Amino acid sequence: MEMLIRLPGMDSTFSGGWLFDYEFEELLQFESIVSKRWRFRSAYSIDSPVSEQDKKNGLEELVLQYQNTQRSNATGENLTRRA
Repeated sequence: MEMLIRLPGMDSTFSGGWLFDYEFEELLQFESIVSKRWRFRSAYSIDSPVSEQDKKNGLEELVLQYQNTQRSNATGENLTRRA
């Protein structure tokens, strides 16, 4: 989410490009080549800057989706433990 917050604002001079998302791979933490410790997750095409309000709205939606997923997972775990 921090990566999304850092996207350029509406008044920036940014004209577009790509944002690549990587995640640290625990199993490869001792790999001698540092760049091989990370795995590609996704890529986002950034066509143009968005307004601060649109960015805020999008982030709020992401947070709500994440919270709902966490609640669903917690409920499923509780049902599994009772069985």
